[in-house]
Parts: sequence; structure tokens; C-alpha cells
Amino acid sequence: MVSSSCSTNSSRHYTVKGLIVKKNYFIAGHVVVVLILRPGSATSLLKSVSDMNEVKSFNWIGADGWTGRSFSKEIKHVIDGAIGVQLLFGKIPGFKDYFTR
Repeated sequence: MVSSSCSTNSSRHYTVKGLIVKKNYFIAGHVVVVLILRPGSATSLLKSVSDMNEVKSFNWIGADGWTGRSFSKEIKHVIDGAIGVQLLFGKIPGFKDYFTR
């Protein structure tokens, strides 16, 4: 697992380089990356992937914080094929009673 706050360009590149090292351990040469980030942080990281020309190295799974958003043409090709996960909101009858027992 590679983690970064994605606060600076060098830290984003460091994060992407760490992911590239991970991909080299696998025969297929791909890494599945789960990004649970705010849209701005995800955009910065994905831009670094594009800048480093590592677009085809990763498969993305993301939370709805960034996967349900529109992106610039500059990084749209990076997230092509990404899978977005959205939490279901609502009341489940009887859950509160069950959970508080």
C-alpha cells in the first residue's frame, strides 16, 4: 500500500513511482489502485500518472467523491474504465433495533 497526502508535485510523483514499483511484481504488469480521495487530490494524482506516461499501468477503483465527477480532457484518458463505488443511503427497517441489541 502506498499512501500520500498528494500535497506537492514531488509527493504525487513519489506516490506514482511507488505504485509503478508494485506493478513490476505482477506478471500482467497492472496494479489495481483504490482511491478514496477528495476530487482535487484525485485529480492531482491522476494528472501525475498522465504526466509520467503511466496511464496503462493502473486499474482504478474509486469512491463517489471523485468517480462521479467530470474531468478535463487532460486526465479523462487516465480513468477510462475506472470503477466507481457509491454507498447506499437510506433506512433499513429493523436495523437500528438489531444493531443496538
